[in-house]
Amino acid sequence: MPKQKGGSPFTDSWFEMPFWILLFLIVVTLILLASFGIFNPKPPTPPSIRPTFIPGQTEHKPSFVINNAYMETLDSSYTFNAFFTAHNWNSDYKLYARFVTDLNQLTDFEIVKDPPRFFTYKIKSPKPPKTAYVEAYISYDDIPIGPTQKLDIDLTTLQVSQHSS
Repeated sequence: MPKQKGGSPFTDSWFEMPFWILLFLIVVTLILLASFGIFNPKPPTPPSIRPTFIPGQTEHKPSFVINNAYMETLDSSYTFNAFFTAHNWNSDYKLYARFVTDLNQLTDFEIVKDPPRFFTYKIKSPKPPKTAYVEAYISYDDIPIGPTQKLDIDLTTLQVSQHSS
């Protein structure tokens, strides 16, 4: 069949219709690939690691125990002492403690020096306290974690400080 003069090269050709369909499919495919981000891939995210417990190797949350607490007396001065044992401790955690007696009900928690082993508190009073206890808790970034532990102090067995001059 002779070619018509003028017009496009695809005029009256069997190739005209499939060419435009093919071009349309290529454009649609490129648009879809671009919308799914194939041309600017994101870096793969690392897989989330679930902590697993390995006996003897896995780090546990820090904990502490109030081993002993007692009161010493010297005239009208009373010194309270508490001893702590800490487990799985590092410098990110802080231990706060306070002594509460019937003479000073509203004491603030104070930081126990690192590593947490010993805490002392002194009060002056003309009369001895009738009740006393020590409270302590662990803090991470000044946010308490875990429960507050409490230990009553037996005031019947007072220890008298030896003062040498």
